[in-house]
Amino acid sequence: MVNMKTLTFRSFSDELAGFLWPEEDDKQRGKRRRILFAATELFIQLGSRKTTIDAIAKQAAIAKGTIYLYYGNKAEIVLHAIGLEKLNHLKQLVKHIGEDLSPKDILRTYIVVAVVMSRQMPLTASLLRGDQEISFAMQEVDDQLKVLVEQKRVGTLSGLLDDATNHQLPRTRLKALSLSLDRLLNSVFLSTNVFSVEMSPIKYAENLAAMLIDGLINANDQRPSDALKPLYKELSKKIP
Repeated sequence: MVNMKTLTFRSFSDELAGFLWPEEDDKQRGKRRRILFAATELFIQLGSRKTTIDAIAKQAAIAKGTIYLYYGNKAEIVLHAIGLEKLNHLKQLVKHIGEDLSPKDILRTYIVVAVVMSRQMPLTASLLRGDQEISFAMQEVDDQLKVLVEQKRVGTLSGLLDDATNHQLPRTRLKALSLSLDRLLNSVFLSTNVFSVEMSPIKYAENLAAMLIDGLINANDQRPSDALKPLYKELSKKIP
């Protein structure tokens, strides 16, 4: 029996793949991949603004005109390159969420994969860090990828958390915790030195997952005591 969450991530992955490789055979997909891999290397080395279509064509060893058969402009290439990073992330989730995993272990897998895969998603990391060149390129295209990835990611995370807490959390509390966990996992992309020689990415991910899950599973018992209310009230005044 296939885990229902595996089907959710697989469906999500298939939908994103359809966005990246629309109605194409293996040869066409291969060319798209060559373009996106070449572009990603250049975006990392030079920045998206200094990377030209000519340079991407040369790096991918294909004709410049071929690129325009697949992408209308450089902004579309940026969009699809980020989408490819996210697709690879989803494939890892599909691969590791088996039918025998409990809801708690599925949530743990989600967290560990997110942390470890952050090392392999340089364009996504640049976008989250507020890279102006990447952000500018993303603004030039529609929000199709944002709707497809961002909204569904938070919704899926909410479902994982709901299952892991045995459906005990109020909906408003569940939504708030899901958004908080999503932002926290995004913050891993923001640090270039979160991993070290003393702590491997896997160990860091395991420790983070353990702390988060212990807190999330007992989320109803984690509200601040009355003694802390004056502190929260005072700090809220300092937030612009």
